[in-house]
Amino acid sequence: MGIYFDREARIVYLPFRSDGDGATLNSEKKDWGLIDYDRQGRPCGIEIWDAGTILPPDLLDVLPEPPPDNSD
Repeated sequence: MGIYFDREARIVYLPFRSDGDGATLNSEKKDWGLIDYDRQGRPCGIEIWDAGTILPPDLLDVLPEPPPDNSD
């Protein structure tokens, strides 16, 4: 999964490392969102909550929607 902006939830996800399977072992909660860590404990992505108040609108406008949830 790549970078996306979920406009309904107002969340931006920024993956920046993948060790192959893209699995996140755990996440650390912050005031502004989450930091995801891989199996080796290295940061592999961040989730920014309430992104519209933190990031500029022109950046949010160019980010894609999240992929469809196919878990059904």
